Amino acid sequence: MAPDAPRAVRLGMVRPLRTAFSVLILSASLVVGGGLGATAAYAAPVQSPSDSSVSALVAQINKQWNALEPVIENFDAVSEKLATQQAKANKLQAAIQPLQLQVQVARSLLAPVAARLYETGPTSTLAVLLNSSSAGQALDLIATVDRMAAHRNQQIAKTAALEQKYQAQKAPIDALVASLSQQRATLAVQKAKINSAISSLDVLRKKAWGSTVEPGKTRPVACPQVYHGDPGSRAALWACNQIGKRYVFGAAGPNTFDCSGLTMRAWQSVGVSLPHNAYQQKHSIPAVKFSNLQPGDLVFYFAAISHVTIYVGNGWVVSAPSTGDVVRMKRYNEITPVGYGRP
Repeated sequence: MAPDAPRAVRLGMVRPLRTAFSVLILSASLVVGGGLGATAAYAAPVQSPSDSSVSALVAQINKQWNALEPVIENFDAVSEKLATQQAKANKLQAAIQPLQLQVQVARSLLAPVAARLYETGPTSTLAVLLNSSSAGQALDLIATVDRMAAHRNQQIAKTAALEQKYQAQKAPIDALVASLSQQRATLAVQKAKINSAISSLDVLRKKAWGSTVEPGKTRPVACPQVYHGDPGSRAALWACNQIGKRYVFGAAGPNTFDCSGLTMRAWQSVGVSLPHNAYQQKHSIPAVKFSNLQPGDLVFYFAAISHVTIYVGNGWVVSAPSTGDVVRMKRYNEITPVGYGRP
């Protein structure tokens, strides 16, 4: 038997299936536009709100958070991709550094030759003949001049070839670095919008609860509930030890987390790498059935896979639930799951 039969999703938190792109566009429009405009209705301070007004506030909080969380998870994915690309750029730049040094050395060797040619001009055969005291000396000087010219031409050709090779390898790196700069600027704008949305949500939470932290015990029962000593159990225990730490979007420890940052670090603690994004986590690990859930398994939520928790046994998960709140235990089906996976 399952620990708890799945319940209806609290406060209308189920969302229809849509593509990742449409989720991002819809979410962004809700965050920047009408989704946050509704906060104006609660601008005045509320003293001792009634149960009905608290319920209305919580419903509004859930609605706005459900629109914002996919944007945050996408931010995580883009940030992680940006970090990967930066590492690639650094590696490429390190790889062509020896070639860059070769170019610099070749330039330095060629510089005196270029300077002499500029000062004296090229040596002609006629000039050699006119300045020779004998035919034999003239022939020797001509041969020497020819060898010098051939050596100079080889230096020039070698330097030019090195320059061409270096520029060919450097061009895609320059393009990548330019792209990274543009992506950072875009992320900075998105981050400012997310922070603005979070501030509006914090206002609603304080009106509903007197604090941004959702009421209730963060550890209502022992955590983990089941422990076998295997990697999954150890990952679950690691997550249990983070209970009480604040949710901060884009964070992956050691003192703050978002949902996918928590699950990523939990499994990293036992040597397993996961991406920092709920959708990517789901699609990078094997799926399991609810009946086979074990401590450490990941539980995914919403059609767009915008939230993830880590199972700790007997129907409980550890979750970094939302901004303003803290890492806490929750029932696995407080929101209806849409899938389960085992790293």
